[in-house]
Amino acid sequence: MVGTSSVYEPYSEADIAYSQEDDRSEGVAVEVYEDRVHVRGRSFADGAWIPEAQFDVRLPAAFRAH
Repeated sequence: MVGTSSVYEPYSEADIAYSQEDDRSEGVAVEVYEDRVHVRGRSFADGAWIPEAQFDVRLPAAFRAH
């Protein structure tokens, strides 16, 4: 399961909600490959990927398609 603070009310690194006047919007993109799942955080307001929010989850061979 992948969770995100929301597109409407993102949180700072200090776990404090940004003011709605800050005009921020964040979410995630999930890419599924045969051997891993790649999750990338995205700042929609900035139009940029969030470097600190890049994760790879490696899948054991038993879970891969044959």
